[in-house]
Amino acid sequence: MKKHSNIRIFYESESFLFAEKPPGIPVHATKDSKRENF
Repeated sequence: MKKHSNIRIFYESESFLFAEKPPGIPVHATKDSKRENF
């Protein structure tokens, strides 16, 4: 996963990632390879 300065990660383990999602990034997978998924 790329590091982004505008994503605040609250907790990360092998199984879970809890973060504050920045606006404009979809939560679900997108078929557009030019858009980033969260």
